[in-house]
Amino acid sequence: MTYRELADDSARLANVLQGANLPEGSPIAILLGNCPEYFVAYWGILRAGHRVTTLSTQLTPDEAAYIVGDCRASGVIVGTDFEGTAARLAEIDHLKLRLAVGTGLVDGYRNMREALAGVSTERPDRERLGNELLYSSGTTGAPKGIWRPIDPNAAIDERTFSLASVYETEFGFEDGDVYLSPAPLYHASPLRFCVATHVLGGTVVVQEKFDAEGALKAIEQHQVTHSQWVPTMFVRMLQLPSEVRHAYDLSSLRVAVHSAAPCPDATKRAMVSWWGPILWDFYGASEAIGRAFLDPQEWSERPGSVGRPDPELVRICDESGAALEAGRVGTIYFKCVRPFEYFGDPEKTARSRHPEDPEWVTVGDVGRLDSDGYLYLADRQSFVIISGGVNIYPQEVENALVGHRKVADAVVVGRPDPEFGESVVAFVEPEPEFYADPELIEDIQGRLRRTLARFKHPKWIEVVPEVPRTPGGKPDVAALRELASRLSAAPASEAPDVDGGAAATSPVGRSARWDSGPILVDDRDGVRTITFNRPEVHNAQNLEMLREFDAAIDEVAADRSVRVLVIAGAGRSFCSGHDLRMMGEDKTYFSNFSKVETRKEQEKRWFVDPVAKLRHLPIPTVCRIQGHCLAAGLMFAAATDFVVAGESAIFGSPILMHMGVNEAEVPNFASKVGESWAKRVFWLDERLSAEQARQAGLVTWVVPDDDLDSKLAWLIERLLRAPRQALELSKESLQYLADLRGEAQFHTFHFMSHQISHATHEAGEILNERLARLAKSESVIPDHESRSSGGGSSTSSGPSVNCEKGE
Repeated sequence: MTYRELADDSARLANVLQGANLPEGSPIAILLGNCPEYFVAYWGILRAGHRVTTLSTQLTPDEAAYIVGDCRASGVIVGTDFEGTAARLAEIDHLKLRLAVGTGLVDGYRNMREALAGVSTERPDRERLGNELLYSSGTTGAPKGIWRPIDPNAAIDERTFSLASVYETEFGFEDGDVYLSPAPLYHASPLRFCVATHVLGGTVVVQEKFDAEGALKAIEQHQVTHSQWVPTMFVRMLQLPSEVRHAYDLSSLRVAVHSAAPCPDATKRAMVSWWGPILWDFYGASEAIGRAFLDPQEWSERPGSVGRPDPELVRICDESGAALEAGRVGTIYFKCVRPFEYFGDPEKTARSRHPEDPEWVTVGDVGRLDSDGYLYLADRQSFVIISGGVNIYPQEVENALVGHRKVADAVVVGRPDPEFGESVVAFVEPEPEFYADPELIEDIQGRLRRTLARFKHPKWIEVVPEVPRTPGGKPDVAALRELASRLSAAPASEAPDVDGGAAATSPVGRSARWDSGPILVDDRDGVRTITFNRPEVHNAQNLEMLREFDAAIDEVAADRSVRVLVIAGAGRSFCSGHDLRMMGEDKTYFSNFSKVETRKEQEKRWFVDPVAKLRHLPIPTVCRIQGHCLAAGLMFAAATDFVVAGESAIFGSPILMHMGVNEAEVPNFASKVGESWAKRVFWLDERLSAEQARQAGLVTWVVPDDDLDSKLAWLIERLLRAPRQALELSKESLQYLADLRGEAQFHTFHFMSHQISHATHEAGEILNERLARLAKSESVIPDHESRSSGGGSSTSSGPSVNCEKGE
């Protein structure tokens, strides 16, 4: 459709409407799929001085009739493929004009194309521009219309359509640019972006229905420059095979705006990696009371923010209406430049106003402002779960869930709880390859333990093939709450299916372990600290700890907000090695360990690969060591960029001498300290003091134990000062130097040698003897604390450690 055709057809429709003697300024409802006639209807209604009310194509006939009845619409334009809804609407008395779009016939409706035929395109020089009466999504109750008075002086230009001027100034929209809208036009944001493009004279490309590959094809075919998406669309496009994703030329695309729902960090990073730094956050509401934008550069510096609203027009308030300082979470209020009311609902209108100053309005969103005025959303107040008197924001839990590499999508809702009032239910859609993964729930729980306080954890995690969302990408909260209530009433074995998926998993329930876990993760000002947390066994690593460490490293790699990584150990020691009790307590582990093929796969997956990921992280890594750093602990320490050790630290590895195995730690340690020191530690089972480890090249600084944290803080401050990209490029160059020296081949060769040594008769006999002693709770490895390293440097001042758990 050309602009000439749009101007003529919308003028004809405006003349038809004005000739129908409809009440002045009354709403005209639109129920159409995405098609050119949608814009004819929109502009024709406005040019006739009426109000546009859009109807979702997902509504039932009765739901559509409720909106048409509630707004007292005088006319309706319906697609012929919605015959059932059209018939229901025809029963409404105050609908005086009924037009149909399409090839079919609908009883009681006149075909719009026929109605416009022969009608004049002449319009007054000054048209009285109408307005919108759009309805809220109604996820927490009956939808309500957003009513504003019609401005008698309004005209069709960017001054009236404020989003057009924003589109031009914020997103750099120019004459000749092309906008792609893959979302349904009945949603406020896609419709308004399309209209803004019309006002600015650009080209609008609309998908009839979102199709992941079709969107990529449209970008290439129409040389799209601007687009708007919801995060679910990003997920669907990222799920396309790599060869499909890279088959289309997307180089014309300069701006990709996402809105409607917060975009999970991992999803956005994957999109930026694919499309480049062109993604913008847009925060707003159908009520159009305030907005914020976050450009790609700002997002890289402030991940999680939705932008910086005009500081004169936004404030965060507590329940009493008192303004909160930066960093405090509360209700988000905007100063309303264009006053509105909820049509026919004075109570809801009153609730949206600030208790002391009605010029300030809220839609119920909850969030905080940082010290620089950037806005961070917590949730919609009506979605907040109150459990045991404590507010839990579903968005926070959803972000933690979707941040897991196995999770594609997640929505969190509350369900009635007889003890706490409400409890948390999470609906989780896994990535397709992990849908049947028996470790999925356990892995998810591990991430939640590391990232969320215990009271925020879901009491029930429901795995579904697809999270129910509206076509606009918003969670179908009403449907999910209904499902959650059914889950709460049914035993796990009888829980209902969701969209044809598997029955519910068992409820998560409560566990004393939710307070902590084998891995703790702390984020502070760009520094992430991963702490081994089994102090009762000097942080000996069991399989659960290794799994959670692996997941934690994956999260660091995907999170651009992390500038420095610190590895530490809780309690008196950093790490005493691998926990040999895995073999006695974990039947699957022992079974895999007993066979050459499965042992190789298991050790590579949980012992070697996580350390390799740590070694290849692009950001600087630091190891904080106190007490014992033995066996596997050496491997982690040697894989970091800097090691800060307390004077009490002891380094060593008894595996070759007492287990008969060419230990896995050799490549990382030997690459750092050289052959001579490696032979002393591995062949002679020497223990190195912190100072000897510094002389060997493993430790960077040795400080009194009480000064460990102050030295660490000094180092971190220096690293955060370094230009990020330059530092990353430098680390990449140094890694290339290591590759030129053959370190990668060394690692590969040694891993095979390590596997062969496990399979020797000698190692088998030693292992059987060690396991027998372990079963009797005897020490597996002889006490070595009193041994010195190299003739006189005593290690007896270090903390005591029972090495029966160290491999």
